[in-house]
Amino acid sequence: MSRVTKFGKKLLLLVLVCFCVCPLQTIAATVEAEGQALITSNISLQEYKDRAIANALQNIINDEWQSLSSFSIVENGKMLFDQIQSSSKARILSYEILNEYQKKNIYYVKIEAVLDKNLTSSEEKTCRDTQIPQVDFSISLKGNKLKFPAWFSLNKNFVESELKKQKFSHALNFISETKDTIDQENLYRLFEPDDTSNAQNKYELRLNLSFNILKNNLLLLKNNDLELSIQGEIFRSGKTLGIHSSKKTFGISKKFGINLPLSTGRNLWNQNKKELVDALNHDIQSFLDTLKCITIEPELKQNGSIAYINFGKIDGIKKDDIFVIKNDSPQKLYFKVAKISDHRSELQLLSKSQKTKDLIGKTLTLVEGL
Repeated sequence: MSRVTKFGKKLLLLVLVCFCVCPLQTIAATVEAEGQALITSNISLQEYKDRAIANALQNIINDEWQSLSSFSIVENGKMLFDQIQSSSKARILSYEILNEYQKKNIYYVKIEAVLDKNLTSSEEKTCRDTQIPQVDFSISLKGNKLKFPAWFSLNKNFVESELKKQKFSHALNFISETKDTIDQENLYRLFEPDDTSNAQNKYELRLNLSFNILKNNLLLLKNNDLELSIQGEIFRSGKTLGIHSSKKTFGISKKFGINLPLSTGRNLWNQNKKELVDALNHDIQSFLDTLKCITIEPELKQNGSIAYINFGKIDGIKKDDIFVIKNDSPQKLYFKVAKISDHRSELQLLSKSQKTKDLIGKTLTLVEGL
């Protein structure tokens, strides 16, 4: 084995691996491993500590099965360790020493490593599957009814009553008025980690409907149509996740020549109201589908000595997830999930060479597809 140069006590290592297969999907996890080195002379114990660390890293690599061409540890652009490997599907991003001790003539270490596990997949996942049970839902409806026939009827109560009969992928919690845009993430900091605010619904869909009459006068035909503009805006904690819009037309009346009706306007409208409801159902489900898988790039926050993000199990976070500070620096700082609840995850910095308080306010990303 190649000799490992001297490590600092609070060393954070980045591991670069050149794979023989590509492309690969990366899923991060933490693993623990032990290593040891036989003490054979009176040279510095640091040397045997380094050998024990290298042995622990080697043990991690040997536990995985996929070919690669080389395994290299680099710090600040300087090669610290380089060895040809023959069987691994692991990429070690960083590690921390959990325990170290000397017993008789053997030096022991136990490390925790941030590990990539690579899956052969042609499609890289960029979002997280959520478990959102319910979404706050509100409707606004605008239009000038004076332009329509006297029998024309379209109002908010009718739309809400029809939508309440439908079943969507996420239950709709109808609210009477559109809530003010509030930064609930800041409000969340007022509570302790084990509070009951997990029951708070953070997701909301606002549906804005506006209608207008379209007069289509042809040579012998006079058609009056309803043009309906549909805009859906999805929020999480008052912050917009996405805006979707569409326009649809529905017949109101048809006349041939001079005011000779082809069909009764009231009957035609009653038929088309059903089509309008079906169109709304389709659009609402399309809006809700965007919540099935969301991109997570949270801001690191702090409450006392606790570092956390306002995303949790419902948002798709898992207990073995790893986050990294989002920047272009070659030195990466990683966090693991220490405690998780529905809408909040407490994080622990894996590097001891950096203070968590200096990273508050930074944007994090999940370690996937690095």
